[in-house]
Amino acid sequence: MVCSNRDVLEVIERLLGHLEINVTCVMSTDAALVMLQTETYSAMISDHKMKDFNGREFSRTVRQLFPALNVVLFEGNTSSQVMDLFLGPEVSEISEVQNQACSLGDMLMSILRGERGKTFLLRQTSTR
Repeated sequence: MVCSNRDVLEVIERLLGHLEINVTCVMSTDAALVMLQTETYSAMISDHKMKDFNGREFSRTVRQLFPALNVVLFEGNTSSQVMDLFLGPEVSEISEVQNQACSLGDMLMSILRGERGKTFLLRQTSTR
């Protein structure tokens, strides 16, 4: 999990912990790249827009270095926005050739089933 907001990291770590998913949290892309090179992960979750970097560009870099890794980008830079994402999300599977909607459950199952090389964008379906 990569995000410059510690509160957001903690919320996502707790949410995934309830699903018994182990999470490693870092606050920079440099730290994330080191972790990806030294450990084995099934997915990387990253904020789509952060003050120091663009998550989509970072995900492209990660995709080039680790083509089998699943990548999940999320929009929301506060804990409440992240909670809203998990309650009312719109999920798009993104690649160079496709951009199709799927459910949050489908996204999580793809990651947990071991499907590889997918990139997802998680965002709110409506403004509250």
